[in-house]
Amino acid sequence: MSAFLTPEQVAELFGTSLTWVYEKSRRRQRDPLPVLRIGRYLRFEKDTVIAWARAHGNTASKKITKAEVQ
Repeated sequence: MSAFLTPEQVAELFGTSLTWVYEKSRRRQRDPLPVLRIGRYLRFEKDTVIAWARAHGNTASKKITKAEVQ
């Protein structure tokens, strides 16, 4: 089981803004960033988010190093 991240941690991991994380996790997106909604809180499974970024060829995924994945 991988760790769960807050939106702030996802933004830091990808080197993006917090706004970008919220926008990509919206349900209306064509292929949204996988998110677990707990009431008003958002949590992201680290392994799933990294896989999503790599599968989409997202420029943010290029900022993820092997050290961050482990």
